[in-house]
Amino acid sequence: PIDSWATTDAELTALTAKALDFATVFGVDVTEAVQRAGSFVENGLARDATHAFDLMVDSAQRVPAAMRGDLLEAADEYGKHLAGLGFTGEEAFALLVEASKKGPIALDKAGDAIKEFQIRSTDMSATSVDAYKAIGLNAEEMAGKLLAGGETARGGFDEIVDGLLAIKDPVKRANTSIALFGVPLEDMAVNEIPGFLSSLNDLDGGFGDVTGKAAELPGRWYDSLLD
Repeated sequence: PIDSWATTDAELTALTAKALDFATVFGVDVTEAVQRAGSFVENGLARDATHAFDLMVDSAQRVPAAMRGDLLEAADEYGKHLAGLGFTGEEAFALLVEASKKGPIALDKAGDAIKEFQIRSTDMSATSVDAYKAIGLNAEEMAGKLLAGGETARGGFDEIVDGLLAIKDPVKRANTSIALFGVPLEDMAVNEIPGFLSSLNDLDGGFGDVTGKAAELPGRWYDSLLD
């Protein structure tokens, strides 16, 4: 519940207003808006509820209206996997927004690929070990980095993606990528895989500073509740 995120009446009023404004402006049920924001705090994509609404507003403004529900659902479902790999909320939402440009199926496949990667990249299976060998990395060392979370995991992730992109033979690069990212990449054409890989580590910090984005919404609720 939203009242569990606020320590003062003023904070509760402000958060309630942001939820109402988000729901009104973007045509989302207010209960769903609150639940999504809470999920993003719990899965590590947002520092707190205010940050969650700022991320939600910024990302909702970057996609077509028809994709907003899919975007929030994808961030909810795959957020814990992205956060576990050291992605910030700004980077995670930027990645999902980029994937959503090709529609809901492409968005789901991008999320599924990240989910599969988090499993395969640390399972020490023969397939993943061989994939690491193909890009000149030690499987045990890389698994340790990824499991450490935070900046360590993010750095390890970038090393892996850079290693995959450095493979010159497109067929070998595709097969090695599939070994670590799983079935979602099998549906891609060989020439599409480099673009997908590049989108994973070419985020430049994501959206940048999203602070205050929710407060910029038309203030019909915000202003009335603070009067």
